[in-house]
Amino acid sequence: MAVSFEDAGQLRRFASRERLPFPLLGDPERRAYQAFGLSPGSWRQLLDWKTIAVYLRGMLHGRWPHIRAAPFEQLGGDFVLDTKGRIVLDWKSHTPADRPAVEDLLAAVQAGGLDTDQEESLGPR
Repeated sequence: MAVSFEDAGQLRRFASRERLPFPLLGDPERRAYQAFGLSPGSWRQLLDWKTIAVYLRGMLHGRWPHIRAAPFEQLGGDFVLDTKGRIVLDWKSHTPADRPAVEDLLAAVQAGGLDTDQEESLGPR
């Protein structure tokens, strides 16, 4: 699953457009972000060259950024929990473009004893 601070309507449109094979959950109060120790980033973190490159590449493919009512400076993270709720992978992003490799996510899923039949659903980032 993925968690976002976007509103439910925005999440439904995004999931439909991207044909996501997993659920998106809304967390407008950012409780999950706080529980996992995620925090807002600085302007330096938000405007690094990798982040700018990701947005430019998206725009070249017709994906324009939208203005959010939610705080855009919130940095994300990637977490894998095992079947008992223990954290197997803890990746706190230092910039919006900072994400773990798909191979690392899959290794964490396997280490956590989770179903890996849907490996392709993680896809490239």
